[in-house]
Amino acid sequence: MVVLLLFMVATIVALLLFDWYEEEHSTQPQNSRSFTDEPRAERYYSSCSIFTVLGFTREEIKTFTAFRDHFRSYAEVTSAMRRAGLERMRLIVGIDFSASNEWQGRRTFKGELLHALKGGAVFNPYQKVLHTLAPAFTPFLHSQPIHAYGFGDVRTKDYDVFPLKPSGPACADLEDVLDAYNHSARRVQRSGPTTLAPIIRRATDIVRRTGMFHILLIVTEGKGPEESTGACPFGGLRRAL
Repeated sequence: MVVLLLFMVATIVALLLFDWYEEEHSTQPQNSRSFTDEPRAERYYSSCSIFTVLGFTREEIKTFTAFRDHFRSYAEVTSAMRRAGLERMRLIVGIDFSASNEWQGRRTFKGELLHALKGGAVFNPYQKVLHTLAPAFTPFLHSQPIHAYGFGDVRTKDYDVFPLKPSGPACADLEDVLDAYNHSARRVQRSGPTTLAPIIRRATDIVRRTGMFHILLIVTEGKGPEESTGACPFGGLRRAL
């Protein structure tokens, strides 16, 4: 559960950071130092960066993992996001349905599948992430539809995504996303391998088509191939987002 939540938070913060960086540095001369030439911690840390607003130290932002929780309420999270300059957003959600959710569940979820459902209760880690985020994100959505997808099932494998709602990807709000997830979790056959590429490609297409700022929220059971090899899965989204 902790790994799942931390990975989700890292995904959100990374996308916000890249959007901020592109806006702040779009007017730099072409002969200035490139993004990749700068020391990692220094380029992510300044007085106006989202990391500073959220209270992270230079040591904590050397990687996108294991951020400490500095907040005591949803209101504090919302306030910090506003201080970072976020007033309105659109959301894209990707849910990992790969077979590794069963293997990880055996180790970390008392032997249960991570997508296991218990009646109408908020029970599994995926449900808890969506349920927990709703109060913090809702003030910024302004009734905008949410595009919600699954990936890693037996049909899409590692090359495509599928809408959580059979009628299409648009959900009214995060509670609707949770309902759509519950429906999918009952019928989806897990497969894989785990890769974030399909959901990142779909998010890029949506942003390019709409021209609107989106946050991509990926909820997954752990590390995908991109992270395990050291590559950054968000690099291709910097300009699109």
